[in-house]
Amino acid sequence: MKTHYPKIFEPITVKRMTIRNRIAMTPMGTNYGETSGEMSNRHMNYYSLRAKGGVGLIILENANVEYPVGSNGTSQIRIDHDSFMPRYYQLVENLHKNGATVAIQINHAGASASSARTGMETVSSSNIPTKVGGEVPRPMTREEILHTVKKYGEAAKRVQAIGFDAVEIHCGHSYLMSQFISPYYNKRTDEFGGSMENRLRFPRMVLEEVRRQVGPWFPIIVRVSAEERVPGGNTLEDTLKYLEYLDEFVDIYDVSCGLNPSLQYQIDSNFLPDGWRAYQARAVKEKFGKPVINAGNYRDPAVVEKVLESGDVDVVYNIGGLDTLAVQDNEDLGYQETEGTSIWNLGFNVNQAPFDNADVRRALAMAVNREDIINGAMDGAGTPAEIILPAQTLPNPGADAIDTPKYDPEGAKALLAEAGYPNGFDTTIYVREDYTKKIASIIQSQWKEIGVNAEIQIM
Repeated sequence: MKTHYPKIFEPITVKRMTIRNRIAMTPMGTNYGETSGEMSNRHMNYYSLRAKGGVGLIILENANVEYPVGSNGTSQIRIDHDSFMPRYYQLVENLHKNGATVAIQINHAGASASSARTGMETVSSSNIPTKVGGEVPRPMTREEILHTVKKYGEAAKRVQAIGFDAVEIHCGHSYLMSQFISPYYNKRTDEFGGSMENRLRFPRMVLEEVRRQVGPWFPIIVRVSAEERVPGGNTLEDTLKYLEYLDEFVDIYDVSCGLNPSLQYQIDSNFLPDGWRAYQARAVKEKFGKPVINAGNYRDPAVVEKVLESGDVDVVYNIGGLDTLAVQDNEDLGYQETEGTSIWNLGFNVNQAPFDNADVRRALAMAVNREDIINGAMDGAGTPAEIILPAQTLPNPGADAIDTPKYDPEGAKALLAEAGYPNGFDTTIYVREDYTKKIASIIQSQWKEIGVNAEIQIM
């Protein structure tokens, strides 16, 4: 795989932080947090599996810097108090042991919060809801703004003390910083509204305080909506201008797109082409000369390699297009050992044919004889494993077993034919150089019986 896509697997260094490859995991909310705001054991398992899978940079989901007013949900993690630090430390140590570089996004939801959850009136730059029908917020006072600046700085100091490699400040996607930056939301007439300089005053104060707390060598990532794609919102040209007010504090730009009213561009619709946002990242990089992270339906590794090779983008989020076989044991998944049962997970890119077809995925699972895997790859240890399909969800520990198709190669052939693949198809399985390879070899031979020719490549 490294031979096919050398740029994807090339390390990159920013200040004192080195990322082992150009693949990053987006700071996606998981709703795994405890109601107290602590990280849960589900978080530990979730992120650890991504580190073991080889991702270069993991950016943890947004952590609340000011509770409860800045909360983005009842299960959001918090970083507004020292009491939350031990769990983060445990996680970061584990992810580092598995080779990942780790950052965390710190954030204030502003008007994207909910008074029903927080018990407080929501706040923002002005009284403009973040989306049609949303809750009408109250404009923040100057004293509240200064207090929030201090809370961001305190949170960033904790991030560094915990052992994270970088901190990300979210300045897009209709969260508080975005609500001040964007003229779509900001209708103030004081020093924090009106002109571009005034609208950037609060975010600049935040970044200046964060830099003061973490020092000159700790990387600061800033996530922006480079194009807001709403009437009267910031264009790419506006973004290139307003970033001049922030650039001295920024080490890496995380170039995103869209606000809540243009959610189809913020969370990429499937019809948008692979790498469609790359031009936005290129514009930011050309002007400021700093590394850029970019999302935008990066499903085809060939597209990713081309974008990286061109220099338009330095790190991409969540590459799809890799037909992967991932094998995890009970400890990986957070399960209690029960009579030696293991759970193995077959993962496919469900956004790309033929794996976007649920019948194809089910047919592939039906073609796998679990007994052969136990005897051939595990030396007879354990009991027949569950082969989990991407459309299914891993049950919580203690939950009932999920429905797993029984071994039925003839039925698998018939299902493939019904799905439009009577002669099968060619694919690739990417695996680690360990006992996973043995399992992949067995699956390779079993899939061949139903017409699916799978090449095995070592990651």
